[in-house]
Amino acid sequence: MNEVIVDTNFLIYSFDNKWNLKDMIVDLLGDSRILYTQGTLSELKKLGRDDIISWLSSQGFELAEVETKGRVDDSLINLSSRRKAFLLTEDRKMIEKALSRGVKIISKGWKNRLKIVSKA
Repeated sequence: MNEVIVDTNFLIYSFDNKWNLKDMIVDLLGDSRILYTQGTLSELKKLGRDDIISWLSSQGFELAEVETKGRVDDSLINLSSRRKAFLLTEDRKMIEKALSRGVKIISKGWKNRLKIVSKA
């Protein structure tokens, strides 16, 4: 089963645009575990986005049991690399850094669909 780790900004974008992110991921990859981290939760709390925190559980997303050290973006890349998971993000710098480490990326594609990004 594929694993997908979602970054904070993509969660906010998906929630605010009323996307069914879980279905979109399943359409792209098939049955998948969708994960977020404590660092992501902390960022959401700082932004006052308790609505998204509640939504995560209702969607069946799972909290990855990892210790977040340093920058959240770096911890997401490291976790994706270790678990051989996809990283779902729109952050260009994060995408470049993750691709250079061999991390598989999912990003927003055409007409509000998701796409797998590969090295250019």
